[in-house]
Amino acid sequence: MKSHIFTSGDEEKHLTTLANRFDTELTRSLARLESEVTTVASTSSQQQEATFAEQTSTADSAQLTSNKEEKVSFDDQTVNTANKLQASPKDEPGANQVENPISDPSTKYKDMGSDRFEKFVYTNDLNSLGPRWLLWLERFNLFLTASNITAPTAIRANFLLYMGTDAHQIYNSLATPVTEATVIDDEHIKGMYKLMSTRFNAERSQFAEIAIFRQLSRNEGEGVDEFSMRLRTQAALCNFKTGLDNEIMYQFVAHCRIEEFQREALLKSRTDTLTLETTLKLARAYEQNTKDFRDLNAPKASGSRQAS
Repeated sequence: MKSHIFTSGDEEKHLTTLANRFDTELTRSLARLESEVTTVASTSSQQQEATFAEQTSTADSAQLTSNKEEKVSFDDQTVNTANKLQASPKDEPGANQVENPISDPSTKYKDMGSDRFEKFVYTNDLNSLGPRWLLWLERFNLFLTASNITAPTAIRANFLLYMGTDAHQIYNSLATPVTEATVIDDEHIKGMYKLMSTRFNAERSQFAEIAIFRQLSRNEGEGVDEFSMRLRTQAALCNFKTGLDNEIMYQFVAHCRIEEFQREALLKSRTDTLTLETTLKLARAYEQNTKDFRDLNAPKASGSRQAS
């Protein structure tokens, strides 16, 4: 058997060759292993993405199906509710039906009691009948506006009702009876107003009205404002062309029966221009002063003891 004898130099070369081969094989093995790992990782990622996409698609489909089912259920409920609301009373026997009073013709003239508006009080006093009627008629039209009564037939019914029994009898004696052919419109209402106003404001002598005005004086215990209002009411019948307030002021100063005020008014008229407003303001001050003076000097309560 032939033996191999290596020198130190040959042995070193042999070891170097073996080491190089080992490194080469190791590098190739590591490269193959890295390639296999990369391939496995890529395949796993693709599988996971495909699985996630499949799960997401399934969930979206299920949610869409659920939404459709809920919408169908809600639509059915809405239709059922609408059908119930539109059902006639005969479809639901015994159901409580709430009627609209505005659409019910029978309620048009309900609650027309005398407490809603005062009736006109007719008297034979010709001095006050005309002015009182005109004032009542003005307030009646305010009542119609406040109550939103605009239909001519409703206005006619209210007018005849609230004018009172006596005035209604006078109207029936003057007006043409209403028939089926009568047209109840705005012109008809104006004719009713004019008929009664003419009747209660008969032609009167302007001279007589002025004479009555000149004779007016303040009554005992009558307040300043009450007397001035009575003068204005009568002055409206005198047809003063100009200076209505001056006529009232002159009559008030001359016949108010407050001496201290009359002296002050005459004194002021020499230097200042008096008006009805300033005259009444001065008269009220004297009226209040007289009342305060009377209260101040009223008898003391009995039983009070004076200090010794």
